[in-house]
Amino acid sequence: MKWLALLIVAACSSTPKEPTITKEQQESMCRPATSHLVALLTGSETGGVPMADQLRRALFERCTVERWGADATTCFTRLETVAAAEGCAKYLTVPQRDGFQQAIEGVAR
Repeated sequence: MKWLALLIVAACSSTPKEPTITKEQQESMCRPATSHLVALLTGSETGGVPMADQLRRALFERCTVERWGADATTCFTRLETVAAAEGCAKYLTVPQRDGFQQAIEGVAR
């Protein structure tokens, strides 16, 4: 009976696992979010503009590697202005926010 109680406590105290998604699913969430962000930051005509392309690649890499969640990518995809992007930051972890900032600063240099 004692082992049953220990088993129940262990089962109830385990940390829930994050849902796993494939690399392709993560990329499909990141692509529209980062493309939209770049369009807001640099203007709608960004194809072939070196800085815009660098920024798009940098943000896309951060999004896919750091696994931004669906709430964040949806928020960034629906932004109407760059000023509103701060509202999406709440959906990123502190390391993800730092990475986002580093990506932008890295391209701006």
